[in-house]
Amino acid sequence: MKNWFSPAFAFLVFMVPALAQVTQVVPPHFPVHTKLPDQAELTSSAPQQSDYDMGRQLIRKKQYADAIAHLERALADRPRDAELLNDLGLAKRMTRDYDGALYYDQRALTFDPDDKDAHEDLGELYLAKSDLSSAQKELARLTTLCPSGCDERNALSQSIGGYKPAPGVVH
Repeated sequence: MKNWFSPAFAFLVFMVPALAQVTQVVPPHFPVHTKLPDQAELTSSAPQQSDYDMGRQLIRKKQYADAIAHLERALADRPRDAELLNDLGLAKRMTRDYDGALYYDQRALTFDPDDKDAHEDLGELYLAKSDLSSAQKELARLTTLCPSGCDERNALSQSIGGYKPAPGVVH
């Protein structure tokens, strides 16, 4: 006579009822998933922050040196983006790389000659380099771009008004 009491039968007889009792003790607030997410859902639920976004976030936190690396990587994909070039110019200026800042600010204006942020930043750069005359030219350009006033014009005007040349600089 065959042994009808196999290990599989024992599992069904003894373990299934025990498992059923265990599932009843799960607290009601415990999430029970009936469907596992597929690979597309897993990858789309956690978007990666772009280098450009990360660079801008670091600028807002005044972490300019760290921002430069991210913005330079983003530049590979967006070499004609005036806003990106201007952000790189700002970060370079804030780390006292004035030649690098001048390069990126001028490139930004090459692609968007009416970019008010770039004109303001370029004016601020000229002040940092003790070049009041060039800063005033950028203010004149902003006056043309926004004759009724704008934030960029007001900011540069205020910086020029508070400008004091570095000791030993003659204008």
